[in-house]
Amino acid sequence: MSIETKIVGTVYEVSELRTTKSGDHVCNVTVPVDDGFGDKKKTTYYEVTIFGKSAEAASKYLERGTFFSAVGRPTARAYQSTKGELIAKVGITAKSWEMYGKRQAKADAVPDFQKTEAWTPPTYDDFGF
Repeated sequence: MSIETKIVGTVYEVSELRTTKSGDHVCNVTVPVDDGFGDKKKTTYYEVTIFGKSAEAASKYLERGTFFSAVGRPTARAYQSTKGELIAKVGITAKSWEMYGKRQAKADAVPDFQKTEAWTPPTYDDFGF
């Protein structure tokens, strides 16, 4: 049995494309996800690791502010920084990912269908009965 997790959010940071010793390409994407609201709002930064040809595409097309989702195996790791701090990271190793486009500015946030003229339904005369 395998557990899969889906992360949906706006890309915060995309790392440079790296190559492993075995020749595989790797790209990490950081996606913040908010939980709660007001004084109880908490942001968790998930690190999405993408491998192979998909990593090449991610490093080429993803940028800060892009709506993004990824599905994959959850990961967690902890380590000690050079300053002696304990650091924990959560994320996923992506099996697949999708990009939905760049976030619009608030002034442009009105969908295009609301900017067009009003649609009027056809009348019975339009059908030729």
